[in-house]
Amino acid sequence: MENLSGKKDTLFSNIKERISNNHLYKRFIREVEDIVEEVSYAPIVKKAKKVAVKAKVEVEDAIEDIKKDITEVAQTIKEKVTEITNTTAVKTDLKVINGIGPKLEQVLNDVGINNYAGLTKARKKDLQNILDQAGPRYRMHNPEDWKAQAKLALENKNI
Repeated sequence: MENLSGKKDTLFSNIKERISNNHLYKRFIREVEDIVEEVSYAPIVKKAKKVAVKAKVEVEDAIEDIKKDITEVAQTIKEKVTEITNTTAVKTDLKVINGIGPKLEQVLNDVGINNYAGLTKARKKDLQNILDQAGPRYRMHNPEDWKAQAKLALENKNI
């Protein structure tokens, strides 16, 4: 290695001069090629090349494993999103409850009852107060069995 270091120092100290002297350019290139060839046969370089090749294979394998994992996770997420969207659309449509139409659904949404779970938590007395405050056209509705229907709908059972 000492020999390489000496050659390197000599070589690089004269780089500017040799490049500027065009007739010495080919000799300069040959010296650089000789150093590169000498370095490439050094045991540590050979070992580094082997390690690098092995590491490259391991990294490529790891990348493939990660790609497979990502594909599996993406598929699982897609399935869950589909499941949730299909279920959420049904679980938030209060109009499936007998006696609740689009306008009454809007009245309930305005007071924070936006889904079956919210309807099951509301007290009958509170529901009646909401209807009374909404005006005369809503007072005639009877929320008696809305909670039971909402519970069934929440469990995906027929109402």
